[in-house]
Amino acid sequence: MQRILIVDDHAHIVRVMANALKRAGYDVTCASNGAQAFELFSEQPFDMLISDMEMPLLNGRQLVEQIHEQSWAPFVLLISGRIDSQLTQWAESVERVEFHMKPVSLSRLTELVQQRFAGTP
Repeated sequence: MQRILIVDDHAHIVRVMANALKRAGYDVTCASNGAQAFELFSEQPFDMLISDMEMPLLNGRQLVEQIHEQSWAPFVLLISGRIDSQLTQWAESVERVEFHMKPVSLSRLTELVQQRFAGTP
């Protein structure tokens, strides 16, 4: 079973996304900030990371950079409510990282996860 880590500092968003992906058959773990997510990754790497961009302690980009420094290569969906052209360009330049704007519907989120695990764009 594929393992997904969801990171967002808004507990209700994490809960809703986690429930949808669990119903779709994924093993989901949740974190409330980037530092907690990195700690969870260091204990047992995940197949996919779904992360908010703006969080306390460690933002989404910093989290991805630290994960990649450890040679872990999960597929990453970064989600933000703010358009940032530098962030978008950075995400496009990093292998296995995608940037998506909030809101992302639960059906679209599930579809993105299924497509990435199937190896389709």
